[in-house]
Amino acid sequence: MTRKFILVLSFCAAFTGLFAQHTAIDVVPNHYFKEGKELYDLHQWSASFQDFEQYLKHASETEAGMKEDAEYYMACIAYEMRRTDAEDKLNVYLKNYPSSPYKNRVFSLIGMLEYEQKHYDKALEYFRQVD
Repeated sequence: MTRKFILVLSFCAAFTGLFAQHTAIDVVPNHYFKEGKELYDLHQWSASFQDFEQYLKHASETEAGMKEDAEYYMACIAYEMRRTDAEDKLNVYLKNYPSSPYKNRVFSLIGMLEYEQKHYDKALEYFRQVD
């Protein structure tokens, strides 16, 4: 009986390492992105913005696609909150990602900001760039 117990215990101990937890370095950036996206979908702009900021601080260079998305969401949040830097964030996004799949929406958001400021000629320029 003792031999069986020791054998089973040894067997369990050998496989315990296979189910180790992920390190915080692997999990934290993705957690921030996922949480930020969920909050964005719920229109919780401020909390979402903070999560995307944290994601960008911790994300590695290999996560270029997710970093692009995080910057897009942050620019959209700046627009939704009508932050004073919203137009700058949207223009910087377009400059950094000129072939982004989101560029039409970004052009329209900048156009709306220009329209709200009664800069109708500028607004029309941006709206004309929307495909």
